[in-house]
Amino acid sequence: MTGFRKDLQEGQLWLTLDRPAKLNAIGPDTRRGLTEALEAARDDAGVRVVVLTGAGKRAFTAGQDLAEMTDLDADGGARWVRELAALYDAIRALDKPSLVAINGYASGAGLQMALHADYRIAAPHARFGQPEIDAGMPSVLGPWVMRAAMGLAATRDMALTGRFLGAETARRLGAVDHIAAAGRLAEEARERAANLAKAPPLAVKLTKQRMRRLTEDDWRATVAHGEGLARTAFAAGEPQATARAFLAARAAARS
Repeated sequence: MTGFRKDLQEGQLWLTLDRPAKLNAIGPDTRRGLTEALEAARDDAGVRVVVLTGAGKRAFTAGQDLAEMTDLDADGGARWVRELAALYDAIRALDKPSLVAINGYASGAGLQMALHADYRIAAPHARFGQPEIDAGMPSVLGPWVMRAAMGLAATRDMALTGRFLGAETARRLGAVDHIAAAGRLAEEARERAANLAKAPPLAVKLTKQRMRRLTEDDWRATVAHGEGLARTAFAAGEPQATARAFLAARAAARS
């Protein structure tokens, strides 16, 4: 599958985003492939826990691949929101524990993926941000899950400024559960996943179903509203123009 790899050992399914040269940015093929892999894991009795991480040491994922944004129209913007929501839905719908091992930047969709999961373990150098506004994109899905984890003030600040938080600040605000010792992120994630895998599976399944039900109606309303906001933004052309300018500036800097 494009953009990530799968590894299942001793009941732990590791899904590793694997585009390190692009900070594991998520394009449409990766987004859809991850959604399918998570949906399959939900129904696979051999999977007891799912771990998401990124290849390399620089990023879990920098989030959305901006190259996708440059040519979307209003319908494409709404479709993009629906596909992101489907990925987050696949994480939310897992009836087994989910854990994210954050090995660097967790930006935009990366931050949101992590917050939709059950547990987050971060490397000491990890950084967390919601910089969609810097790319001319409105934050239409992120604030919902960010507010639940971090509160309204931090969510507003991150969404409007695009600023990044260090691992310790993210832990203090509630976006991170544990900071691993330097160089031990993978080992500590495996240890935590092994402990999670020991829990009685039916009890886990029913508990997660109940937890999901507590937020489902509000989440569905958020997705519907987000589609409309994205449609407005892409109809105006601001996200496309900003993405083109960013990519051109980056290309010029590399030449």
